[in-house]
Amino acid sequence: MTDLQLGLLAIGALAVIAVVLYNRWQERVARRDAEQAFGSGHADVLLGAERREPALPPRREAVSPELRRAVPAEPIDYVIELMLPKPLAAPVVHEAWSPTERRFARRALLA
Repeated sequence: MTDLQLGLLAIGALAVIAVVLYNRWQERVARRDAEQAFGSGHADVLLGAERREPALPPRREAVSPELRRAVPAEPIDYVIELMLPKPLAAPVVHEAWSPTERRFARRALLA
C-alpha cells in the first residue's frame, strides 16, 4: 500500500470514529432531556406486581324471584288482560279466541 492509501484509510477511520462518538454524545443528551420532560416520580401502574385480567361484573338477576314465579311458561311472548264490556260465558270467549290462537301458532294462549 502506498502512503496515500494509508493516509486516506487513517482519515476515513478517524472520520467514522468521530461520527460514532458524536452520535453517542447526542443520544446521551437526548435521553437526559427526555427523562426530564417525561419522567415521573410515581410508579408505573402498568408494571405493577399484581396482574388483573379483564372480567365481566357479576351477573345480576334481571327478574326478582317473586315476579319469576308469577310469569307463565317460556313459550309465551306476552301476557294481556282481556277486559270485556259485559261478562261472557267461557265457551263463547274460547270460540272467539280460537282464530287468534291458530294464527299465532300457540304463542297466544287463553288461560
